[in-house]
Amino acid sequence: MRFSRIVTLALLLITSAAAPRFAHADVTLPSVFSDHMVLQRSAATPVWGRAAPGEKITITLAPSAAASSSVAPLATASTTAGADGRWRIDLDLSGVARVPAGPHRLVVKAANTLDISDVLVGEVWLASGQSNMARTMSASASKDEIAASANNSIRFFTASRKTSPAPLADVAGKWVVAAPGTTPGFSAVAYYFARQLQAELGVPFGVIHSSWGGTPVEAWTSLDALKSDPAISPAATAQVTAFADFPATKAAWLAALKPWLAASQREDRPTPPDALASFTTGSATDGADGWTKVRLAGKLPGERILWVRRDITVPPADAGKPLTIDIDEIVGIDTVYLDGKKIGGRTLETFDGEGRSRLNSRRQYRVPASDATAGRHTLAIRIHAPLGESGINAGYFTAGSQKLFGDWLLKTEHAFAPLTPAARAASPGPLKAPLRPWNVPASLYNGMIDALVPYGLRGFIWYQGENDAGNPLRYRATFPLLINDWRARWAGSGLATAATPLSFYWCQLPNFQEKTDDPNASPGWAGIREAQTLTLKLPRTGQAVLIDAGEAGDVHPKSKHEAGARLAALALAHDYGSPVEYSGPVYDAMTIEGPAIRVRFKHLGGGLVARPVPAEYLYQSVPQRVTRPLKRNSPDSQLEGFLIRGAGGKWEWADARIDGETVIVSSPRVPKPEAVRYAWFPNPTCNLYNAAGFPACPFRTDTD
Repeated sequence: MRFSRIVTLALLLITSAAAPRFAHADVTLPSVFSDHMVLQRSAATPVWGRAAPGEKITITLAPSAAASSSVAPLATASTTAGADGRWRIDLDLSGVARVPAGPHRLVVKAANTLDISDVLVGEVWLASGQSNMARTMSASASKDEIAASANNSIRFFTASRKTSPAPLADVAGKWVVAAPGTTPGFSAVAYYFARQLQAELGVPFGVIHSSWGGTPVEAWTSLDALKSDPAISPAATAQVTAFADFPATKAAWLAALKPWLAASQREDRPTPPDALASFTTGSATDGADGWTKVRLAGKLPGERILWVRRDITVPPADAGKPLTIDIDEIVGIDTVYLDGKKIGGRTLETFDGEGRSRLNSRRQYRVPASDATAGRHTLAIRIHAPLGESGINAGYFTAGSQKLFGDWLLKTEHAFAPLTPAARAASPGPLKAPLRPWNVPASLYNGMIDALVPYGLRGFIWYQGENDAGNPLRYRATFPLLINDWRARWAGSGLATAATPLSFYWCQLPNFQEKTDDPNASPGWAGIREAQTLTLKLPRTGQAVLIDAGEAGDVHPKSKHEAGARLAALALAHDYGSPVEYSGPVYDAMTIEGPAIRVRFKHLGGGLVARPVPAEYLYQSVPQRVTRPLKRNSPDSQLEGFLIRGAGGKWEWADARIDGETVIVSSPRVPKPEAVRYAWFPNPTCNLYNAAGFPACPFRTDTD
């Protein structure tokens, strides 16, 4: 009998140990379901999470003032967790009379109970993109505007930045109510969008903000979607594979490189202390003691150890603050000094390869606040370049607010002996870095978007494209692919169906870079703007034209009012039924009338308007406002920005005048015109608007 009891007890212990650990798992919710959240008003607003398989989950939405269970809930529903522990409940939050805006409590009850407080029911939008969407109110708004920003009906959930090779279970973050202490951290574009809509409609507005600067559209698209397009799949999958394989690739490269460096006598060697002082802080003049002038960013001599240096100035306003030295890419193994003190660098073991816009090629070194004193300092960079190439490739090239482009001094510390043909043939060559983690296809979709699906939304707003401006033809495919991908993910959630997808509105890239007086200059960003405009072929999409809202010298224009307001106009017109104009003049058709071309437009908005051409244009707003004189290309024309061309000829600046609801374009240099362009440069001078105040969208009638 005793033996039987022992066996029985042993079997019970074994059974208990073998039982799944999640048998008593607590019910959990994603981070986006948390205090102060805004739920989208709809007849089927999703709430989801995890629990033990087979566990019953009940959700109740009740007024915050409800102190007991005797108060009737506003909405309640139950379900059972599936075999994988996942569950989802769609709450009926339709009807303001039955379910007012709040505040409410959302109670989720299973084996444990979750109680979420201060919940509002209203409108929710997802804001995403790259740096211009990420730009915060602290960098865009005035102190008075922030001081007056308190509004309990505007709330933001800002997603933590995270990359991942596979979809994550959660996106970290929390809901925050608009107030002077919190608004500075909000996306400025999204805040102005939400503020205008909240003021117009008088309902709560929630924004889920998920963006990351310097990112391509492919990073925000799911890998399944990227693989579905035969033209996009090969490159995307190759980049994903290269990133995953990089640790092994680097290990093999180091294993081949180190013995080769030793055999060819190209290993790095310490700089003697007296020489180090001379290179980093000693007297240096062009033409003296081996120093020569060199323009950077650019190429530098290779197969040697070399130094480049220059003086920088810390202004009194920045003194006593950490100073960031930001260099896009240094080709070679670098060590950076300020006033003789090492502030950063790479070794062979920490070097992660070469290739602009790739993993860890960008150098960002921080000078401690105690060393960032007001006045002049010497910045010196030592580069070990054993493989035949050296240089500084820089889109970013700054020391604090000071740009580092221009004249530097160069001196060789040690030139390596020439390689024999056999040694050169045996060289393992440079290590090509994979893409940065936030540039890898699908990495941001996996880390910052997937776990937000299927949160109830009204739609999406998007500000991105700068990172893809160099390949506008590819963007014609990748941008619609992202839109269709996100819409498919959200189909059947809240307001979305396959037949009526969520609205998707974006900012067309603004004017940027230097102006030109050459009518045949490179169109630059005109190509990516055209790719964005062509995406309007998708249903329920809209574009905020910002051709008048940029800055020539800054890819991040300070003002975000125009972007937010024009996106809000799209939503008011399309999603909320307001009888407002939401677009400037859009090219419709053209007819050739002898020596002129007549252009017709849609979205007249009360009539075409030629705004006065200013005498100056905005070059930059930060760190201080800078304007430059504006030289007109068609000084006798009512409208600026039009080009005209005949068959096989060159483009000419045109005379363009409003004629009723059309524009007549001509030039005495083009007697037989065939095509017209408008605002077809990175930073065009253009002044065609409609009476509603919206600028005309850039366009061309040719297809070259």
